[in-house]
Amino acid sequence: MKSPNVAIERVLAPVRRRITPSPTEEAALTEAVAALRKRAEDVAGEFQREGRPPFEPALVGSAAKDTWLHGRVDLDLFLMFPEALDRAALEEAGLEAGLRILPEHTLRYAEHPYVHGVWSGYPADVVPAHRVASASGIKSAVDRTPFHNEWVLERLQERPGLRGDIRLLKAFLQGIGTYGAETSLGAVSGYLAEVLAIDSDGFLATLERFRGLEEGSRIDPTGGSDARFPADVLVVIDPVDPGRNAASAVTREKLGRMRDAAAAFLEAPSERFFTPLPLVPLPPDDADRFLAGRGAVVVSFPTPEMREDARVPHLRRAAEALGARLGRTGFAVTKSDAGLSSDGSHAWLLVMTEDRVLPETRRHPGPPADAKERAERFRAKYRDHPLVVSGPDESEVDGEVRLVVTLREEVRELVSVTADLLGRGIHLGKHVDRSRAKGPVALRSLAEALADDGLAQGLSETIVPVPPWTRTGDVAQDYGLT
Repeated sequence: MKSPNVAIERVLAPVRRRITPSPTEEAALTEAVAALRKRAEDVAGEFQREGRPPFEPALVGSAAKDTWLHGRVDLDLFLMFPEALDRAALEEAGLEAGLRILPEHTLRYAEHPYVHGVWSGYPADVVPAHRVASASGIKSAVDRTPFHNEWVLERLQERPGLRGDIRLLKAFLQGIGTYGAETSLGAVSGYLAEVLAIDSDGFLATLERFRGLEEGSRIDPTGGSDARFPADVLVVIDPVDPGRNAASAVTREKLGRMRDAAAAFLEAPSERFFTPLPLVPLPPDDADRFLAGRGAVVVSFPTPEMREDARVPHLRRAAEALGARLGRTGFAVTKSDAGLSSDGSHAWLLVMTEDRVLPETRRHPGPPADAKERAERFRAKYRDHPLVVSGPDESEVDGEVRLVVTLREEVRELVSVTADLLGRGIHLGKHVDRSRAKGPVALRSLAEALADDGLAQGLSETIVPVPPWTRTGDVAQDYGLT
């Protein structure tokens, strides 16, 4: 029998070859970076002649650290302005410079606006930032990024072989669906992956660490931070800013997937962890078989106009709020989630429940029986109420004697109950409410929503019960259809 390390290496060797950039790719990127830097320096010269705020261009991110994967590289160019420049002036000067640097561009918004575009065929971001003396003196989150770059580069200079391990870790996290810097993903950013691989001293050591992760686990590359983050699922102290948790975005679901994937790979290594089979969307005709009596409702509307990095978290809070309201009507909510259509034009909220239809009647508890005035008002309200089946009667509720009335449910089906709630104007968050008001709003069953090509993939990724590395491509098997 082959030793585990031999079996693992047989899997990793072809993965390494596939994810490592070729010399041709490296040369093309080097040429593009040099040209972008030259263009930025030319614009800096224009600014100087025009009496505008001075800046120095700095390349950051995986392209600067040589930790990018074959075929997957962005150019992140930071424009470092003087620390004394106020935020409004920074944004104005940074946008003007970015627009001059990137001929093909769009504006994007994070903590402050920046320019996104294409340079020599590569996606590129031009981001204004303050040049500060240390990460403890940052004025916005982006000011910290150059220090992240320095920390990683210093350690890779000492151990250049770790670049291969970082690439493996990034590819592994991508394969299992737990990689990405966007807060909405709740996953591991590129920088966090680099910190973990460096601090763990390699890819396999990082997976061993993942295998032991629990909610609240703490990793401290500094070895001496006393910062506490009790609300965070995973804590990884940022080595350049020990008061920050670099893993604050990681969700409970993603942490569990990282732990399960690491344990599964170390037990039975396979390239499927790096290159899972594409997910086949659940066919609409199979939705009822998949639900097997459970309920699911999908609400879609135009994508809210708001900061891009905050959009999906806002939508998820809206889905949770809708689920909470449905819970108060009597449904047992099992899942809520949200996302965007494939073209980004529409947002969707999904709520799943144990049952599709409410019981014919429900018990509605009232005030304590000995609260005379409130009890009398309750009796008066329901004395001749058309929906009353029985009561009001005295009954024990949570250890207290209360008045209870049994009511007949007029609206019982999940989609209909949701329509009733939305029609009453329930609050789902400022930006979602604005988009709903503009409309149009579509309220659909799961089968109806899956028939929409723009929603099918995102919904399927949310509801599929198997992790990416176990997908077979067979709809019945992957979705547990019986």
